[in-house]
Formats: sequence, structure tokens, C-alpha cells
Amino acid sequence: MATPALIYAFDNLGPDRFAELCGLLLAGRYKGFLLSGPGPDAGVDAELDAILGEWLPEERSALFGRLVPPAERVLFQFKHKVTARVGQASSRSQLLRLYRAEGNRVSEVCKPLVVAKAPQAYVLVTNVEVSASFRIAFQEACRSANPAICHYQVIGIDELEQWVRMDHLLRSQYFPAIFGPPRFDLHVKMHAGTFHTASATGGYGPGTRYLEVAVLNVGSETSYVERVDFRNIVDGEERLAMEVPFPAGHHPLGSDPFRRPLPPGRKQSFRYFASKFASIEPKGRVFLVEAMVQDEIGNTYSAPFTEEVRQFLLDPHGSEGA
Repeated sequence: MATPALIYAFDNLGPDRFAELCGLLLAGRYKGFLLSGPGPDAGVDAELDAILGEWLPEERSALFGRLVPPAERVLFQFKHKVTARVGQASSRSQLLRLYRAEGNRVSEVCKPLVVAKAPQAYVLVTNVEVSASFRIAFQEACRSANPAICHYQVIGIDELEQWVRMDHLLRSQYFPAIFGPPRFDLHVKMHAGTFHTASATGGYGPGTRYLEVAVLNVGSETSYVERVDFRNIVDGEERLAMEVPFPAGHHPLGSDPFRRPLPPGRKQSFRYFASKFASIEPKGRVFLVEAMVQDEIGNTYSAPFTEEVRQFLLDPHGSEGA
């Protein structure tokens, strides 16, 4: 659940700055995401919710437990509420009324601004706390009003808070009173490859395929990597974390040990056998989403899998020397 401090902080952003922040958060997660306005011919619809987000992924991508195929248009619309004034329950009720087609009221997903885009998926982004019952009611109301859109989803303040905490530059820019300037900040990159020489200790041989998670300290303070997890989707269900741990006291492939000091400007590397990923059950139905690095004070940093790395790791026929 979102902390009260951030709930009030999001309240104070206002609609335009809220959409701006959300656009930056989404652009950081989804390659090809863009913010756009309705244009000069939008009429009265240009007065409200004029900023839309559009995403046409260039490759298979993950969006809240489902796979989005290339070029599927996903439309994001931003709804900001001052929840401290009316309360979370009332804010959810007000939002839901916007999406129900009752009497002469036109549902938000039937407005010309949305229909003209002809999206395959629609995502509501709001600073309201989203309950399970609201999520179901929202999706049912939208499907009833506009069945031409295949998928509906909602991003609430809990997801937004998590993303803000992971983006240390944005959180200090938009919420300086809460977070201040970033002191702890790690940058994560991934690449996969194959070793061509044998280990001096005999831990692996030529042809061993591996994934490397490289962690660079770009903050101003020494940090400590606590763990590395991998988030994935299996048969359309999102697994929040699939940990691939090192055996106790053993760091294969020359990996750095966890909880070792990582000074500013220095890098640590954590390497994993590709066979760990190729053997994930159920075979052939796994989509690797991202690597998540956690430091000792609970900050989380992430990097997405590229399609090239994903295919390399999930190839069960690749040479493996371990």
C-alpha cells in the first residue's frame, strides 16, 4: 500500500504535472512510449484529459502479466484526483462513473479522442489506490461500453509509488521534500555470452553460456548489493520474482559476492549459467521480463531483458559446459 506521504504528494502534483511524471515513468519502462495531445480538431474533448500516452512496442513486451505483440497500440489515459479531499473510496466511485455508459453519459473509452486512436488495449493511469474489486468493475464497465478494445488495465498509486522509488532522479525531482537528492543509485545492465576458455578452478569449461548482470554505482555513497531476482511471465501469469541464487559460499563464473562494498563509480558483476533459464518449467511458455537488483536498504533497481538475450537464455539446445 502506498505511504501517506506519497499519496498527498501525488495529490499536490495537479493533472498536468501528474501526466508529465507518469509519461516519464512509462517511457523509462516501455521502449517506444510517447505522450501526445489531441490536436487542434479535437473540439471539446481537448479541454479535458488532453494528454494521452501511446505505445506501439517494437518487439514482444510485457505489460502487467500479459504479452503485448509488436505494433499493438496501447493507449494510456491519465486521471488525477485530490484523494485527501474526498477519500479513496469516493475517488474510486467517481472514476468508475466516468467509465460506465449510463443514460446520456458517454463512457471515457467511447470518447472521440479514444475511438480515433483505435487501440487494442487501454490503460487507465491514476493516483487513486486501486482495489481488486475496483479493477474488476473497471474492466467490466469498459468492456461493456467498448468491446472493440480487447484489453483493459489500470495502474494505480501503488504501482506508481514503486516506480518512483526505483527512479532515483525522478523521485528527487518531483518529490524533493520526501526523498532529497539521490545518494544511493545503481545502474543495471545485462548481456549474455559464451566463455571460450576453461576456468582455472575447473568450475566451467569452454562453451559455457552465461548471463551477466552488471551493477554500476552512479550514486554518491557506497552501496551493497543484497540480491538479484528475475521477474517473468509464465502462461500469462506474472511471477514477481524468480530468484536464481548462488550456492552458499560459491560464486560461479567469477561473480562478485553479494554484500561486498560497492563504492561510487565502481561496478560489480553477477553471472548466471544460461541453463538455469533454459530449464525453467513449463518449457516454452516463459517470457523473461526484467532483472531486479536490491540493495541492503531495500532500494530496487531493474533492467529489462532484450529479445536477443531472452532467446539466447531460453534456447535449450545451446552449448553448456557446466
